[in-house]
Amino acid sequence: MPKIVTDSQIFETVIQLIEANGYVGTTTKQIADAAQINEVTLFRKYGNKAQLVKEAISYYADHSEVETAVQYSGDLEADLRRVVHAYWGAAELHAKVFPIIMSEMARVPELSETAKAPLGIITKIAHLLQRYQDKGKLRPENPFQAVGALLGPLIVNTMVREAGVIGANEIVDLDEHVVAYLYGRSLPTA
Repeated sequence: MPKIVTDSQIFETVIQLIEANGYVGTTTKQIADAAQINEVTLFRKYGNKAQLVKEAISYYADHSEVETAVQYSGDLEADLRRVVHAYWGAAELHAKVFPIIMSEMARVPELSETAKAPLGIITKIAHLLQRYQDKGKLRPENPFQAVGALLGPLIVNTMVREAGVIGANEIVDLDEHVVAYLYGRSLPTA
């Protein structure tokens, strides 16, 4: 009887291999061998490597807590804490894959489709921040710049930990980060 391998198992294998070898350095043969399935099965099910990677990244974006954390409640600080904690949890699972994909995208055009799901989440966060700007709770600025200011320090912290510049226990205090973000961006209430 053939071994049943779920999409999530294949996607986890894809992510692990890309984190280890990069997109260009990962082959469908390696993915099939690591997932213990036939390479032809990968092609039948996903079409090609780019589509498989896109589906893997979309799967993790759709199943991350960030997707559900981006909700307007009217409580700016609570909403930002929820988003930042969810983003951090997602980044902890697969800290390397998104920077790898983004860095290889310029040389491998078919990777541009893989960024749609993560960029969709970024757009939702931008809309959340825009809503608070419209309510007069955050200073007006380009909402994507506001997202960069919110998530950028977390991304940098993850990158320098992965590079071994700082230790794994030297992480940013997420709640303190939200307070600092608000200190520089919130508007006084009347």
